[in-house]
Amino acid sequence: MKTIPMAFKTLRRPLDNPRGGALILCLILLAVMSIIGISLLDSTDTELSITRNQRASAEAFSVADRAEQYATVAGPIYAVIGTDFVDLTDRDPATQSTHETAVSAGLPDNNLLDSDTLEAGLNRVTFLRSGPLPPGSGSDPTYFETRYYSINLVAEGPSNSQARVDAQIGRVVAK
Repeated sequence: MKTIPMAFKTLRRPLDNPRGGALILCLILLAVMSIIGISLLDSTDTELSITRNQRASAEAFSVADRAEQYATVAGPIYAVIGTDFVDLTDRDPATQSTHETAVSAGLPDNNLLDSDTLEAGLNRVTFLRSGPLPPGSGSDPTYFETRYYSINLVAEGPSNSQARVDAQIGRVVAK
C-alpha cells in the first residue's frame, strides 16, 4: 500500500475545511457580480452616447427643416432669383443680414454650413424650370405659370452633427 507524502496532506487540508470552500464560492460570486456590473455600466454608457448622438442629429435636422420652410415662403429669395440661384449663406440685399440669421434665430449653436466648404449646390434655392400650372390649381393658365425650384440644405448641430434636406417646390406666379 502506498503512503501519501506529507506535502500532499498539507495541501489537501484546506480543501477539507468547509470554511475554505465557502470563501472560494464567495470569491467566485464576487467576480461574477463584478463582471455583470461592469457590463451594465458599459451598456449604460453606450446607450447614453447613442441618445446624445440622436439628439444632436435631431437638432441639426430641425435647423435644416426650418431653413427649408423659410426658403419655401421667403419672398425676397424669389424676387431676386430669376433663373439662377440664391445662396442662403450670402447676405440678403434687402435686409443686409444673411438668410441664415433669419433661419437660426433663437436656435443656439446651430447653423447652415458655409457653402464654400461644401460641395457645389448646397444651401441654395435654385431655379429649375417654368411649366404649366398643376392640375386643379384653379388658376387661369393664360395669366399664370408655375416656377419650379430646388432647395438643398446642410445644417450643423451640436457635436459636429450634420443633416441634409433636399426639397422641390413649385410657385404659381403671374406670367
